[in-house]
Amino acid sequence: MCFLLAQIYQQISVSATTAVPAATTDAVGLWPLNARFGASDITGNGNDGTATGTQLAAGPYGDADGAFLFSGTANSYIDIPNNGKLDVRYSFTILAHVYPTGEDGPIFDYVGTNPNTWYWALHFWQYQPHDLQLRPVGRDGPFSDHVVARVLQLDAWNYVGGTYDSTTGVASLWSNGELAREQYIGVTEVASQHPVRVAVRAQDEDDPRYFAGRIACLQLYNYAMSQEQIVTARDVCKGLQSPALRHTDDGDADHKPTSCAEAKSVRSNTNDGEYTLYPFSTDSDVSLRVYCHDMASEKPKEFLTLPSGPDENYAIFFGDRLVPQNMFQCTGPLQQPFARRGTTKFSKLRIQFHTSRIEVIGNDYTFAQTTGPNDRPYGYAGDCYSAAQGCAKGTFKVDLIGTGLALAPEVHWVMAHTYPGYLTINDMYISEDRKGSQMEDCSH
Repeated sequence: MCFLLAQIYQQISVSATTAVPAATTDAVGLWPLNARFGASDITGNGNDGTATGTQLAAGPYGDADGAFLFSGTANSYIDIPNNGKLDVRYSFTILAHVYPTGEDGPIFDYVGTNPNTWYWALHFWQYQPHDLQLRPVGRDGPFSDHVVARVLQLDAWNYVGGTYDSTTGVASLWSNGELAREQYIGVTEVASQHPVRVAVRAQDEDDPRYFAGRIACLQLYNYAMSQEQIVTARDVCKGLQSPALRHTDDGDADHKPTSCAEAKSVRSNTNDGEYTLYPFSTDSDVSLRVYCHDMASEKPKEFLTLPSGPDENYAIFFGDRLVPQNMFQCTGPLQQPFARRGTTKFSKLRIQFHTSRIEVIGNDYTFAQTTGPNDRPYGYAGDCYSAAQGCAKGTFKVDLIGTGLALAPEVHWVMAHTYPGYLTINDMYISEDRKGSQMEDCSH
């Protein structure tokens, strides 16, 4: 016999906030690192980061959740994939707002694979407490020289950058829009064909240099910017720190797309990425930032990016089961694991629009990662561990912080397929603003 918990979770309610201007940039990668976008790449190039062990913190524009906070430990970092769009190869510019509180660590570090360069690739670091470093390592070696400038202020925001011009071979460091230092390096092609790690060096687990502090508005360009361009890019993320949902009355578009399919038609754009949609027939001025997937297909799909990340949005069907003799206890020997076990973590949710609500498609796993043999739907939990009240292990968590959305008032969770019938939910919490809910040690 088995004891399961099922959830009735169908809609998310909508609330409007103030207007937010969209960023216009020719970056090949742009990660605002704030509550609205999380670690997503908003260029549409599809290299969304995955954050581990980070928190939101005050950003460079005075916004409360406008930056990612890194603890300065081995388990606090961002992994950014590279589908080829981040392979700058020749000339490049890296820009970021950094608020260092520690001694050293990576700001933007390509994960090298060449043993001839000790597994180093192109990297941009806090080199010492006050030093900024850029090393444009050659694509096939050698381990190139670096350029270093003592420009960093601790416990303060610094707008920093590194550029490299392959035609001149000169690498430059920039601080708050001013040239800090430049040096001839002479590398023809840089090692940028790899994924990227922020705050912790992935290639060497024994390297204790972890970035501690805050980072915001991380930018990558495939050319060496001029000083004027670097100054202009300083505020490219300004205004992007507000929640995803906004209310507009500026009449800036004759056609307001209500879906990703309409956005594709109106803008003739087939790139996957974040788009502004106007999905509600009850209020055509209310817009929502939505990730459009499969834009090259005939039926693009809408997804909601979860800024809180996959570690805060999970569903667990616990695998362990007590032997029948101990089924009414909380501990004891185990039998064969639960066949339907699995843990699924979500970074984006498949959604569908209705008149004034958004329906979550909990069993779409396009942007989810599963550990174990089975995918588990969003907002569900269960197990067959024990028949005793208070001994269950299945858990889930829903965290909508930073999306601008909240659970609809009618959303609730119920028990389903339970045996014995007296089992109830043990620990269920829904925040006052209905931005999240979680169930710990829940009944089956």
